[in-house]
Amino acid sequence: MSTSRSRSRVSSTSRHMPGSRSVSYAQSALPDGPVDQETAELFSELVHPHHEQEETLVDDEQEDPLRERQKLPWWKRPSPWWLMMCTPLSTIAMSATLAPKIEIYTLLACSVHKPDIFKDRKSLPASLPLSLLPRAEYQAEITFPPSFDIALNNDTSPPTEEPKPSPCSSDPVVLAAVARLTAFITTTMGVLGCLTTGWWGAYSDRYGRTRILSLTIFGLLMNDFNFILVTKYFRSLPGDGYWFLIVGPIIEGFLGGFGTASAASHAYMADTTSAAERSRIFSIFLGVVFTGIGLGPSIGGLLIQATNNVLSVFYLAASIHGAYAILSFFILPESLTKNQMQAAFVQYREQQRVLDEQETTILTRIQRLFTFLKPLTIFFPEPIERANPMKGRKWDWNLTLIALAYGFTISIMGSLTYKFQYIIAVFGWTSAKVGYFLTISGGTRALYLAVILPFTIKLVRSVLKRRRSSPELDPLLSTSTSSRSHEPHSASFDLWLARISLCIEVVAYTAMPFATTGLAFTGLTMLSSFGSGFSPAVQSASMELYSRKLGGSVESGKLFGALSVIQALAGQILGPSIYGLIFIKTVAVFPTAIFFVSVGSVVISLICLSLVRLPADVRTDMEEEVSHIPDHGVRDATLVEVDESGDLRGRKNISPAVPVVTVSAPTP
Repeated sequence: MSTSRSRSRVSSTSRHMPGSRSVSYAQSALPDGPVDQETAELFSELVHPHHEQEETLVDDEQEDPLRERQKLPWWKRPSPWWLMMCTPLSTIAMSATLAPKIEIYTLLACSVHKPDIFKDRKSLPASLPLSLLPRAEYQAEITFPPSFDIALNNDTSPPTEEPKPSPCSSDPVVLAAVARLTAFITTTMGVLGCLTTGWWGAYSDRYGRTRILSLTIFGLLMNDFNFILVTKYFRSLPGDGYWFLIVGPIIEGFLGGFGTASAASHAYMADTTSAAERSRIFSIFLGVVFTGIGLGPSIGGLLIQATNNVLSVFYLAASIHGAYAILSFFILPESLTKNQMQAAFVQYREQQRVLDEQETTILTRIQRLFTFLKPLTIFFPEPIERANPMKGRKWDWNLTLIALAYGFTISIMGSLTYKFQYIIAVFGWTSAKVGYFLTISGGTRALYLAVILPFTIKLVRSVLKRRRSSPELDPLLSTSTSSRSHEPHSASFDLWLARISLCIEVVAYTAMPFATTGLAFTGLTMLSSFGSGFSPAVQSASMELYSRKLGGSVESGKLFGALSVIQALAGQILGPSIYGLIFIKTVAVFPTAIFFVSVGSVVISLICLSLVRLPADVRTDMEEEVSHIPDHGVRDATLVEVDESGDLRGRKNISPAVPVVTVSAPTP
């Protein structure tokens, strides 16, 4: 989209508003007496360039493709509802395999590091596949059909007794080996995803969203196949054969992984919805994601009980991912038009040309190597201009502190795998029970985020709004400026919500190590779900601070892109590595150490948020800005100024000698 075209388009507003006045340098050049039609058209083109294609809305360039798509048949029409139907299935496949993966990792590591425990047939779970049998037992059972799906007891009837946990799941050596494996897998996939997500995102602008979705789902499918094959043939692989499980995550990471799939999905929905509908569609999408995450573990547990085979959930996941890949590659309509992709390709070639013309030095090579960290520069502290320069320079650390708080809290995501190992070892849970646990905790979190928290925010803000509202304090002319002056109160509310959420998590994580029963641990996990309001609250507060930092303009994409980089670094790279190392070193003597480290991370986040100081009310600055506006009668406060070059400029930066066209736009 052309920025100059969008800016010039805004000038058309003055022709449609009888209640506004415009100051035009063209008026002083009008000749005395009657003006013919040709002269009027010339002056109209001078004041309103590109008037034949003018529209009031800046995003009409996106609306036109939406109108054209309405004429297509439904099976060729790109729509967010395509993803709404597929995403729950994908999240079900992902969440259904979480607990069984830990069980398979444990058994594979036990077969290598603790063969004396593993060879005890009575200690193994009944759902163990034939390929995981101890070698002697496997040879003794060779009379069974050599099928990968045969359970150890070769009994299709449901078990009459509660399966006992395997000693492998509580052995410190095995737990440490599993922690090393999961830490390496998670970190590798996180690093590759962090390095490739930005490139794949730009690639989708040039070649389409569906192609990227197909590639990411193909990576998930390859990971499923690799997991099944390694589990089946790990005895034939050199060394500790189970380490070949990292091949699948490497392929998935090179193809973008979960981050790229999420970014492509959100971009697809943004392409196919109007600005007014976007927030609602994103909310529904988040709801279906949590629905799939909540249902997946229960479905996986029921499938394991029905088939008596823990690998059945991986067959289900591979089938779902295969169907999703076929759907996205052959059936899913592309959201970008050919013109949009061509424009992105032209822009990409121009950027590459500029980079090629730059002189290549060692410093530029290093800068290009760390280009993926460039979005984090928006969180750097900046100096604050003070009225009295004698007081010295003061720095604004608010966004830096919020970024640190967000990173420390998100890093707890890296401990989830090790906490699964902990509850399996301490409470003797099977993968089916862990699945039910995930369903309960995920469902509680979804209920809180989708229903309880929005209702609470709406209720509290309505009460605060009634308390603040006073007829004596309202200005005579209600403008957008006056409404903006209340934004600091909104940011303050978001910060307090984030702090309260962190306090809830501190209480929950502190009590978890002392839970002696699975029921108590589940209750504390449900309590921690009520601290999940931290993320949306921090994002909202950072958006307000970042917007004020830019002088009122909004660049939400840049901000949330930077937050995504923090999430990838803290939640997928640093978090799994740190928590994995701690769990490996302490599992034999102090297995609850990861919970206290989680408490420490949350406390640091709480301290960072406590140090955030919102600027004083900006009402005085707004009034000073309004005082610079010439009196042209009653009009709205939303003013757009266009100079001779067609660029939008703020009033404080415009020289009086430069002729200016002032256009007043109605407040929506």
